[in-house]
Amino acid sequence: MSNRMASWWIVWDDLKWPNDDVYDKIRRRADLMQKSNVDVATVFGAHFRWDFMPIWDCLHDFMRTVADELHERDIKFFDHHSAVLVHRHNNRNEMRNVKVHSGPHLPFSPSYKAAECWTFNGSKLNDWRMIDARTNKPHYLPQYTAEQFCYNNPVFVEAYLEYVKMLIKETRIDGLMCDDAIYFSGYNACTCECCRTKFKNLYGHNIPKDDDFTFWGNWKNQAWRDWIALRYASNGDFLEQVKNILPVDYPLMSCCSGSSGGTRNHCGQDVLQFNRGCNLVHLELCGNTPPVDDPETINKSIAKKLSLSSHHLAAAKLKNFSCVGQGYGFTEPSANIIWALNKMLGSTCWFSTLKGRLGLAESEISHLPDDAAAIAKAFSFEYKYKELFDTQLVSQIAVYFSYNTRNNSFFGDIRNGYEQDYTDTLTELFSAGISAETLLDLPKDTSEHPVLVVPSALCLSDTERETLKKYMKAGGKIIATGACGLYDGNGEKSKFPFLSNYGTDIVFSEPERKDDFWDGNWQTETKCQACGNAAQWYELDTNLLWHPMRLQDENSPDLCDKVKEFTAAAPVEVINAEGYLTALHSSNIEDETLVVQMLSAEYDVEIDKELDAKRKHRSRVNLITGVKPKNVTRNIVLALNVDVENIKVFTPFNENSEVKISHEASQLNVALPEDCSYVVCKISLTNPNKTLNF
Repeated sequence: MSNRMASWWIVWDDLKWPNDDVYDKIRRRADLMQKSNVDVATVFGAHFRWDFMPIWDCLHDFMRTVADELHERDIKFFDHHSAVLVHRHNNRNEMRNVKVHSGPHLPFSPSYKAAECWTFNGSKLNDWRMIDARTNKPHYLPQYTAEQFCYNNPVFVEAYLEYVKMLIKETRIDGLMCDDAIYFSGYNACTCECCRTKFKNLYGHNIPKDDDFTFWGNWKNQAWRDWIALRYASNGDFLEQVKNILPVDYPLMSCCSGSSGGTRNHCGQDVLQFNRGCNLVHLELCGNTPPVDDPETINKSIAKKLSLSSHHLAAAKLKNFSCVGQGYGFTEPSANIIWALNKMLGSTCWFSTLKGRLGLAESEISHLPDDAAAIAKAFSFEYKYKELFDTQLVSQIAVYFSYNTRNNSFFGDIRNGYEQDYTDTLTELFSAGISAETLLDLPKDTSEHPVLVVPSALCLSDTERETLKKYMKAGGKIIATGACGLYDGNGEKSKFPFLSNYGTDIVFSEPERKDDFWDGNWQTETKCQACGNAAQWYELDTNLLWHPMRLQDENSPDLCDKVKEFTAAAPVEVINAEGYLTALHSSNIEDETLVVQMLSAEYDVEIDKELDAKRKHRSRVNLITGVKPKNVTRNIVLALNVDVENIKVFTPFNENSEVKISHEASQLNVALPEDCSYVVCKISLTNPNKTLNF
């Protein structure tokens, strides 16, 4: 798998093709990518591909030329487009809204009137549209000034597959990112005849009217849970069909901005379903990296993004796929952090600018570097020191992610519920220097994961309960928190709650949605009360420890202390790395070699305030110009529980700065330079012919 990806933006001037100036630009950009050690260039722009149908011949010829130039430099070329979204406008204001707010798409949109007669593969594009449950009309996406095609519609799917065949033949692209096969508008999509028929045939249910709240939003109703399941599965069904017309092992991925949150139920987005068709796992690290103090843009913490990455890496591991983490920035400082964030747990980095989201004139941002230039320092370091990143995570502790809880309970749907408990658990572990990984299947034995953390797994199926019992009988230790196993796998209250087998009854009331299902902001505003049991650790069995509180509750459990009590000593342990998130890896290239990565959790971030004040469109990102770590120690202390032959410490973003190493007995002290956001320690052991066994 390729390791260093950058976006190849298509802009308006490129559509002058064929043109000598455009050709010169293609060659210059290809040269820059080669110099910056990029090995995959991926299309951005011309995104809503159906809107470009009248000029596909021009666009494809341009892409073919780009592919040829990149291939001459041993760089692969992937396409990236929306399979299902189309911009549409009715009037002058809507037309302007498309241009201002969807700049990254290179919007080339027809009016509704013009699009009425558009046909492809013998059918009208308008006949493929998703239908809104509330209006029974084609549903509209105001955030994109767009409509969406339904991928449960076999006529649409057949047409799209014909386009993909044409695309590959005419452009010679090396891979495809088939984008946007999710329900952008939420639960009200889609209720077209194809979806109704599929729901009836597979589950035996009719889709009721939008005012029937015995169905809509009722997690106690099996039909509602089936509706959620259908929408997830439909994405996988579609991507499987795309896979089937591609050459064997042809790289295929689809945009996925996370799979652990309750909002995934709303849009039907999940990496496991995507992996039915895809062979690359994609994670879109939306918004600013690192975060900016701006309520109008997207600003998830570094720790939150690591938890998203952990979930997708778990999905990738199930099928031995690579995980591609895509982050957005504009300058080298933010590009560096995006790259380091991906390297922390072992993802490929795809770096992309997002200049169209700034809402600024080209003349005001023309000084900003090309994507390949901004990421050049990081990619060049990775290329030079490949052995530091061809590794596998050394898992000290496993964290179980409960799909049944996310899909089948209201607690799993709200942000204050299961989503936060899972994220908080990983954040605490990373912050304490404990190298953790997510599991999507429960371990059958203790060979790889002797200790398992189970946060707030409200819904446990009979199979999961039996697996947990066998795991404990085999010596596996479980550390559970919150409302564990009160419901069965389908979200129904269990007659025999899991912990009742061990003499404990959990006092817990799942929250109720009080606002209107369609209009209320219940998903983000609903709060969940803590369990009513006394806030303490309960040793329920030799291998089962439980605390009723969640990490966000008052009197929250001292989770990391308990984890350290139960886990065997890691070959390298963090004694002090204040302010850093930590991950431990073993090398796939060099025997008996460990790699410790540390990334600052918090930053002081500078933005271009002058340009920010001029923006016509404020969404998702800021123009970050400077990044400095904050609240970090300059003296890292590690305990070495193995015999060490050699230690090297790298600080890729602090060139010409001195790092002082002191190694005495079993302790390593590292004095870092000022403003050090990212540290890599390579630790070679004294028995190079033995395989590490932790």
